[in-house]
Amino acid sequence: MTELVIRKLDLMSGYLSKLQRFGCGDLGTGSEESAQYACERVYELLVEAALDINQELCLDAGREIPESYRSSFLALSDLGILNSDEAEELATTTRLRNRLVHDYEDTDIAKVRREIKRAPTLFADYMDAVKRHVGAAG
Repeated sequence: MTELVIRKLDLMSGYLSKLQRFGCGDLGTGSEESAQYACERVYELLVEAALDINQELCLDAGREIPESYRSSFLALSDLGILNSDEAEELATTTRLRNRLVHDYEDTDIAKVRREIKRAPTLFADYMDAVKRHVGAAG
């Protein structure tokens, strides 16, 4: 396993802990704005760490870096790291990441909260798949 992948997996573990510690799974209409922003930022960092891992795994496999963030998750399906359903589901996380990074004003807060709530399970499964792949490859 490359150092970058190990480091990014460690960061992701920390981000998942922060989502729980910040109460991100319980965000609702009465949530404080600061909690919402904290959860959004952690989500963004979580997705970006996964994107870095995706690129590294593609390079390790002798592939070019995918053209888009979305396609980086799909590439892991091509490499046999994720199944196609997992890859598609993870690929959708890049949409919200882009909306948060670029601060689109028309972002639906209810959708943001739904995505943040499903992140712990989704990314824990992603991390397990990456660890299995790297363990088998190393």
